[in-house]
Amino acid sequence: MIPVVVCAHNEGPRVGAVVKVLIASKLFSPVLVVDDGSSDNTAEAAKNAGAKVLKLNPNRGKGSAMQAGWRATGSGDVAFIDADLKNLSQEHLQRLYEGYLAGYDMSCGMQDYLPILTATYPLFPLITGQRIVRKRVLENMPSNCWDGYNVEIAMNHACDKIGGKTYLCILPGLLNTLKESKSGGVLSGLRSNYKMLSGIFRTKRVLRGTGGFSCKRQ
Repeated sequence: MIPVVVCAHNEGPRVGAVVKVLIASKLFSPVLVVDDGSSDNTAEAAKNAGAKVLKLNPNRGKGSAMQAGWRATGSGDVAFIDADLKNLSQEHLQRLYEGYLAGYDMSCGMQDYLPILTATYPLFPLITGQRIVRKRVLENMPSNCWDGYNVEIAMNHACDKIGGKTYLCILPGLLNTLKESKSGGVLSGLRSNYKMLSGIFRTKRVLRGTGGFSCKRQ
């Protein structure tokens, strides 16, 4: 078994269900929830579901929370799973784990959209919160890439840089909670999505321009 890190900010209504599936799968130990400066009952819900909890205060953002969780588990091979998933099943986790057992450096679980959209995955940056990542990939990430959504692009780049192999698997029926429902409406959700996507493509350009040594313009 390997550890799994679940980063959560104000995910009290959702994190418990995710934790229960992770524990029931018997694939991961420990199950660590990083409560990233939540103002709700995220930590309590995670503990009640059986997870260990690392509390950060104030909120640091997704990338920093992932790094804190990885370090807290011993800085080895690790899985990352989103806290806001709907319909997560043991079958999904088994599919993800199969890539790790087969020796891949990253095993990434992708949501199953319409066939035409799913077929376009190879054309765009690999973005997913459902990953199992080997230590050597994370050790090759620049320290300033553990920030926001930079971290996912940096993982992809680090894996390619060391000649690593990535395994993609489709996770049918898996959904994330829409940003619109968490951020106070459609316009707020659209702004959050735009900010995320623009940051992703900016980071990709910067990594390419610095030869993979930084996620920040020098």
